[in-house]
Amino acid sequence: EGEEMTFKHRNIVVPTTWVVVADRSRGRILAMVSDGVEPELKEIETLISPEGSMKQSESVSDRQGSFVGQAGAPVAGDPETDFQHKTAESFAIELVSFLESGRNSQQFGRLVLVAPPSFLGTLRKKLPAPLSRMVELEIDKDYTKHSVAEIASHVSKAQATKS
Repeated sequence: EGEEMTFKHRNIVVPTTWVVVADRSRGRILAMVSDGVEPELKEIETLISPEGSMKQSESVSDRQGSFVGQAGAPVAGDPETDFQHKTAESFAIELVSFLESGRNSQQFGRLVLVAPPSFLGTLRKKLPAPLSRMVELEIDKDYTKHSVAEIASHVSKAQATKS
């Protein structure tokens, strides 16, 4: 009759791995669910950074960035590199906040990061410790334009090589 089920005391281990395939302008979040058989990969979210896909000439700033060099002297940065770095940083923060909310709601238990080396480094620096500990694999390649099947194949190969 009015029977209610509660799952309060169920401490489940989340078998889902989120695979993040990103570059500085696009992030695809895919969920890899293993139910003991062949793991299945499906795309659950795509994040687009409007700035990341812009060219330097389309951005608001037209000044060179400046940095503090050796002996405290200001050094001008290359505007193109500067711009890419800035957009990569802000997009990495956006991606990480999406991952954090997924972690907080226990949507995944492990993470695989796939990104070109430059963006992978930026992303890694932005990960808070709890997310960092969930990273089981990093692949320094750009697979943002690959199909889900191709990504699944690359990730499986990398996981097999790692173990």
